[in-house]
Amino acid sequence: MEAHEEYGVCSTGISNLDHMLGGGINYSSVVCIEADPGFMSELFLYHLASTNRVYYLTTVRRAEDVKRNMEDAGLDTNDITFADTTRARYFIDSTMKDIKANEKGVTIIIDTFSFFLNEINDIDKIRKLLGFIHDVTVSTGSITYLNVYRNTHSKDIENMLFSTCDVVFAIEPQRSGESLLSVQKARGMLVQSKFIILEKEFQSRSKGQSTYIVR
Repeated sequence: MEAHEEYGVCSTGISNLDHMLGGGINYSSVVCIEADPGFMSELFLYHLASTNRVYYLTTVRRAEDVKRNMEDAGLDTNDITFADTTRARYFIDSTMKDIKANEKGVTIIIDTFSFFLNEINDIDKIRKLLGFIHDVTVSTGSITYLNVYRNTHSKDIENMLFSTCDVVFAIEPQRSGESLLSVQKARGMLVQSKFIILEKEFQSRSKGQSTYIVR
């Protein structure tokens, strides 16, 4: 039995996106999120981190700042273990191994994976790292989200990343000021529609709710 069949699917924290994906993300999936830096990509990651036991590595900001921003948005951080750039290499070399040895069905968020792509800058070593992440994800029945900056890396690296990942989301700003989240790939999932519009503002900040319009 594959791990995602044992554990089912995990909610994204966004009901309309769950509906679009047929319930959520299959466990044992590695998910690539291709986005520009900005409010909506951060908000999307925060919602992904609010629905499960989570290991959250941030290479962009301090871990305490991410935690505070999530709590300000009304999202629960009690089941989240945070780490930042000062422990980035430790997270990959040690924390991921600990997850493989001791955890089942958790969510792992690496924000951003571009940090490692730029630091390594060797396609064979990147392939090895992706293989390790995929092995940990599948063997533990977990879900790993890799946040990657758009239009930053070589086409060879992008192609390898997209082919390795089970799910690929792209978040693109629109002239209207809204952000379009599209499903570029969803292995093993029946996608009900191709994209949703993520509104910039919280509908109810105290409850951590945003407006999501399905198109």
